[in-house]
Amino acid sequence: MREVYPYSSDRAAHQARRLLRTASRVLGTVDPSGPVTGLLDGALPLPPGDPRYGAVHAFEPRYSETAAGALQFAVEVPENGPAGSGGVATASQEVRRILGDTLGRKAVLWFDRSSDAARSTATGDDSATVVSAFDRDGFREAEVTYLWGPWFTEGLPDPARQVAETVVQILPGAQPAFTTIRAARQCGSQAMSFRLSAPLPLAALGPLMAQLGLAQHQQSLTTAVAFALGATYVLPADAAMVTIRPMRQGLELRLDIDLEQVPNLPPDIADLIALELSERPRSLHALEQWVAAFSPDGDETPGSLSVLSVTVRPDMPARLSLYVRPHLTQGEMPRQVGPMAGAGVPGGPGVFVGARGAMPEGLVRTAGWR
Repeated sequence: MREVYPYSSDRAAHQARRLLRTASRVLGTVDPSGPVTGLLDGALPLPPGDPRYGAVHAFEPRYSETAAGALQFAVEVPENGPAGSGGVATASQEVRRILGDTLGRKAVLWFDRSSDAARSTATGDDSATVVSAFDRDGFREAEVTYLWGPWFTEGLPDPARQVAETVVQILPGAQPAFTTIRAARQCGSQAMSFRLSAPLPLAALGPLMAQLGLAQHQQSLTTAVAFALGATYVLPADAAMVTIRPMRQGLELRLDIDLEQVPNLPPDIADLIALELSERPRSLHALEQWVAAFSPDGDETPGSLSVLSVTVRPDMPARLSLYVRPHLTQGEMPRQVGPMAGAGVPGGPGVFVGARGAMPEGLVRTAGWR
């Protein structure tokens, strides 16, 4: 039996709620701390800084160019939460409750239909990851990521099955890993994620992107990744994941890079990211606001960069997303990267990167990004 931690004011969930309240005021969004209390209590039952948070992505704020100004964060609910319930059951129930309170009964029914097989076949060892987003108008969307299982493969429509087979055939070491169910105000979708167990040359994405109708954006994706990583054109094994999501305008491809698995990160990676965003001033301004929103009083930074994501769609070239491990889930923060001041954020707060050693399951547990 795993130890069950009681609800108390000294657990990290308390600080996470306070951080979200502060961030909502800076970003001008609704305060999400109340609606996600159950998720935070399930994911953060330990005291702030407990070293066991280092093995998972328990709570991570997210910046996304495609949702600038929104307040977004990921929560990983472990297989045994503080109430002893399974991670999949707890995460699914909390999302159902949020959808019911904000989007209504139809959204809940759609989510139930889409997630029924995943929820009914989950085992006690399965965790689930939820990404929630709020903006000025209230709840924006939620995503739940489940382990890929036979239930998903068997239920794939022919077009999706063909896409999955194409990914596995073309990308070295690609293995089906997760499915993500997303419910938003106006629509829902379901994505497929593939972990890459072999090194990934960025050039290897070319044939896949051509098959998916995204060839026109290969150069922008390659440039975005290589620039941020200091001219790195080959990603290590187990450091990347590819997610495919159907949309009205075609297929979306997202490349997620676990920065904690990439050796020899450039010490100025934060400056490089900001410099890349300087070509899109609105995105850079949104990043400045986001850094300020999630930097607690007395801290210069929101935490350590965890994951860099690059997304392309038929009508959109490469756009960046970032996940950060906040101070409340870390011990002493490794200050290895200087502030962004030299890259278009004069005098602004810095973002630090801490590469904390091998965590092979780290990335795959947070596949619920958009």
